Amino acid sequence: MTTKNVSVNAVGARYPTVGFPISGKGTSSLGQPPQPYETFSYDVALYDAKIADFNIVPYSSVLPKDLSMIDIDEAAPYFFHGAVLEVIYAMVGATYSEGTGKTNVRFRHHGYEKAIETTDAVKAAGACIGMELGVLDDQGNEVGGYVAEYVGIYPDNPGLATAQGYANTALNQSLDHILSLRGFKSSGKRHIVDMSYVDLDAGDNKNGSVISGLGFLNFANALAYPQK
Repeated sequence: MTTKNVSVNAVGARYPTVGFPISGKGTSSLGQPPQPYETFSYDVALYDAKIADFNIVPYSSVLPKDLSMIDIDEAAPYFFHGAVLEVIYAMVGATYSEGTGKTNVRFRHHGYEKAIETTDAVKAAGACIGMELGVLDDQGNEVGGYVAEYVGIYPDNPGLATAQGYANTALNQSLDHILSLRGFKSSGKRHIVDMSYVDLDAGDNKNGSVISGLGFLNFANALAYPQK
């Protein structure tokens, strides 16, 4: 068997050029086990974040250096019903619990999802991201940026301000670690976004979801390997 040489029009790796912040929360009295916060409260959170009509594809936490940041209202005219939306985001779905039995909680961050069972009380949940833009290498050249994600469930409903403080501490530690490990330096363009927080012990809506992240709108391609 012989093969013929075929000319390949190679395309380089794809990267986002426009990003916009995502933040949403939702609660519901409706739910179906084993994860009763799906799909009701999660759908409400997506709707609150204005991204409910996308097919969402999450990935991890590295940003290109040429990324432009815009507000979601500026991005919205270019949304397309049923399109794929690539995101870096943190998410928590949880059901209120007094801690007298097992309850299921779902997290999504760092591009992966994990569901756990806990016997702890669950009275509130929060999600938040921190961004480090304009990261510099040891020569002072800008190389890009990073996102760190924080998710939390709280047995005592500490309130938004206290939970935001927990997130700020964790996100700053994460971003410091990312830069230190790679020998990079901050250019002072760090931003911790306002937390998405949901109170599960008020009223009848005991199922809740929160999301916080970045969505990407436009894309370009890096230089392709000269395949023959």
